Amino acid sequence: MAAASVRPYWEECGSQRHGGAGQDTDHHTHTHTPVVEEEEEEEEEEEEEEEEEEEEEEEEEEEEREKDS
Repeated sequence: MAAASVRPYWEECGSQRHGGAGQDTDHHTHTHTPVVEEEEEEEEEEEEEEEEEEEEEEEEEEEEREKDS
């Protein structure tokens, strides 16, 4: 993949605040897709980690119950 073919996100979005040719004047409400995707991925990873922790806790509780009985 050639580096010249990769465009920075601020050029892709066309934001005027990033020097693009687009009509984006209110940048506070504008989000870049890559950032949104990263946030979604982080949220998914956090949810997966929480689920794994819950499963581990349940397994530990089951083991303790088996030891007690």
